[in-house]
Amino acid sequence: MTSHDVRAAPPAAPPAAPGLTAPLSAHFDAIEPAWRAASEPFMRSAAFERLCHYVDGRIGDGAIVYPPRPLVALNDTPPGAVRVVIVGQDPYHGAGQAHGLAFSVRDGVTP
Repeated sequence: MTSHDVRAAPPAAPPAAPGLTAPLSAHFDAIEPAWRAASEPFMRSAAFERLCHYVDGRIGDGAIVYPPRPLVALNDTPPGAVRVVIVGQDPYHGAGQAHGLAFSVRDGVTP
């Protein structure tokens, strides 16, 4: 009988979180400086505090809040390039659909 060097396979990397995991305020803290300056009045408001408290509370209760990077559009587009802002809520309901850009999904994802 021959001895074989049997090694366990390395553990698989954990799957990417499907939704928001960091506190919402951390996402605002990480936006580009020009957007941060434009957002400061809101970030100092009671409405911002209520929004962060609500979203962070939902996550704490186990809700999955999409997308995992909600302000990605602010890092992809400088304020001077913005001509129109559409405010609304996209109807995303599953992991991998929402990615931070309104009314779109990544290539390969069924709309």
